[in-house]
Amino acid sequence: MNGPGTKRNMAVAPRGTFAVEIMMRPVFAVFLIGAALFAEPPGTSEPKDPVSILHEKIQKGEEKFAFHQELGYLPAILKALKIPESSQGLVFSKTSLQLHRIHPQAPRAIYFNDDVYVGYVAGGDLIEIASVDPDKGSIFYVIEQEPTAKPVFSKRDDCLQCHQSQKTFDVPGLLLRSVWTLPNGYPDFKHGGGFFGDDTAPMKHRWGGWYVSGVIENDVHMGNFLLRGIPEEADLSRTSNITDLDKLVNTNRYLTPHSDIVALMALQHQVQVHNLITRANIGSRTALEQNAAVAEMFELKPGQWTESTKRRVNTVTEALVQALLFQDEYELKGKITGTASFVEEFQKLGPFDSKGRSVRQFDLNTRMLKYPCSWLIYSEAFDALLPEVREIIYSRMYELLNTDAKRETLEILLETKPSFKAAVQKIQQAAVNR
Repeated sequence: MNGPGTKRNMAVAPRGTFAVEIMMRPVFAVFLIGAALFAEPPGTSEPKDPVSILHEKIQKGEEKFAFHQELGYLPAILKALKIPESSQGLVFSKTSLQLHRIHPQAPRAIYFNDDVYVGYVAGGDLIEIASVDPDKGSIFYVIEQEPTAKPVFSKRDDCLQCHQSQKTFDVPGLLLRSVWTLPNGYPDFKHGGGFFGDDTAPMKHRWGGWYVSGVIENDVHMGNFLLRGIPEEADLSRTSNITDLDKLVNTNRYLTPHSDIVALMALQHQVQVHNLITRANIGSRTALEQNAAVAEMFELKPGQWTESTKRRVNTVTEALVQALLFQDEYELKGKITGTASFVEEFQKLGPFDSKGRSVRQFDLNTRMLKYPCSWLIYSEAFDALLPEVREIIYSRMYELLNTDAKRETLEILLETKPSFKAAVQKIQQAAVNR
């Protein structure tokens, strides 16, 4: 299930997919459906993701939602959930529920923050939303584009027919993929199923079916390109450095004229890590519940794990650590520059250490981040991991970060992530006592 060039996928368990867009419904595309390895996440109850919380406030009258004449509920949703307009990415492939409205002259817009992904089609009947629950993973909703006093976010479990498959590690997750796209907007599956990957994948395999605004030095990507022949003859250099998308599509129907390349890089990384956090959460909880069930049979001591349990937990935690720390990240061949205000807005979010450093600060010359560590380490989803599982992750992270080359990233985490600092102190004290 992994695409070419994904080095990290070869070293550890498979790591997510890079798809033509975040797809919210089973009819969005013809993707294979894998058998689910995990059932309902153990130990969970009602959803507590950002959209379910917002929906409850609306129904209680605690939150008022304005309806925009042209954009419907889009501005209200972004404002209520604190999703920046600068995160906008435009997708022109026909791979969505409302595919009859989507084509290269009418792309679909994706907006996101650390917990929520919003899909908007100009003139569409629905807004589609994926919201990450700390325990359950991605939960999918739609809201009808009709003015009403109390709009309803309707939960769509049928989305899991595609969004809980091998491509999402068999947990409720998100899909991204890059495909060759024809001038009519349909993916060209005749020449392969596209590219699956993560931030180890080469740029030349990214963003097929997306508009991409920005400059990429000494490299190319599949964005902005319409396939009129065969992929082997594609000249991606003609479409890889476009800063004004109005030359390709009328952007007046959207909140901004951008589909910022840096925002798309952040989106690609974040989707993969969200899926891996969910897998680590559900997979480890399942393994430990099963471990408890056989504890008496194997005469286990309290807290003792079977070898099978250790392997299962280590598999899901190691894959997550590799993703969190950008191990084997694709090395940029030159500077990348976006066109929107995404970089500035994203970097302001912090948290910052006493030296003003943050893992949200970009490099964009040889790698994405200046201090390579995923910002999702601060997310509620990550904090929902079992304490003993987080300790395994922290121990491995400390092992990888405790070098001169990565010292600054380690220092930032020690100052801004209290649970990480506590775990490291425990590791250091154990070393002294040995």
